[in-house]
Amino acid sequence: MNPTIAAPPAGSQVQTSSAIRTRKAVIFDEHCPLCRKQVGMLRKLDWFKRLEFEPLGTVNLEALAPQVQREDLRAAMHVVTTAGAVHKGARAVRNIAASLPLLWPLWLLLWIPLVIYPAEWGYRRIARNRLVLSKVLGCEGGACELPPPKPKAKP
Repeated sequence: MNPTIAAPPAGSQVQTSSAIRTRKAVIFDEHCPLCRKQVGMLRKLDWFKRLEFEPLGTVNLEALAPQVQREDLRAAMHVVTTAGAVHKGARAVRNIAASLPLLWPLWLLLWIPLVIYPAEWGYRRIARNRLVLSKVLGCEGGACELPPPKPKAKP
């Protein structure tokens, strides 16, 4: 099973009909405490502002990734690249890691041949149990809330 959306036989990405983006869009479930915690950490690591975080409940799917169904977004984190390609699961993690210098070792690890398959398996297990893991990790009751995004400075 190829984890990209409507993937062509030879590739691992799909072009969307949306315009070229200036930053990668990370679509996440804002109701999941574990997801919010991960996004909070990714925001801190995004020194060069290469990522844009889009909560699932407010994202305009028709404009961003029309071929993606909301049900698919609830199952795994998705990334829409600046060229419009859509990645999900461990491939989304690999794509995010490529944008964050401190995660480059993870990015390189996930490009080793065949490593992506056990990574996808692990990602699916974690995603399927993320609400239970949130409780185990103490991400309940606002403990893992996202900090509000900093206002953009006007030029």
